[in-house]
Amino acid sequence: MADYFYILPSLRVAEEWYQWPSLLLGFFVSGVYLICRYAAKIFALLKVEMDLMRQFLAITFGGLTPSYYARQLFFGALFAIFFIYMKSHTLHGIDFATVAVFVVSTLLYPYSRFVYESVVGFIMGRNVFFVNALLMLFFKVITMFICWFLAIFIAPLGLLYLYWHHSRQLSN
Repeated sequence: MADYFYILPSLRVAEEWYQWPSLLLGFFVSGVYLICRYAAKIFALLKVEMDLMRQFLAITFGGLTPSYYARQLFFGALFAIFFIYMKSHTLHGIDFATVAVFVVSTLLYPYSRFVYESVVGFIMGRNVFFVNALLMLFFKVITMFICWFLAIFIAPLGLLYLYWHHSRQLSN
């Protein structure tokens, strides 16, 4: 039997235990050589990818005006604070996963609310309705809660729309 057996045509693996250190050293030296040889190309590709990712994040997450985002973030934070307070006073207390979901819902709430307001604006148009203020506030709080609660599912639609809208503006 030969001292080596083949895994790939160009790759030999040692059969004996004392042959492994030299084989691993060879792999390490080959890897370092390839990294050094192609480092400039690798870093250039990484820079291009980072620029694309930065542009994507700026177009999507930066697509809302800062005042709109801050206003909606304030109302989303009120829901999170309320539910964290209520959950912390239960028998089981509050755990990290619950707080994490509340934080994610709060951060995505402005985009969820943007989707809701866009859909309602499309359906209602520029019509104005005169209703009781307390009734309107009640329904507004209910829709805000629904948007906050389902923000994880609704917000990606808003982010996709913002990306499509702003990338189309950049191309024109």
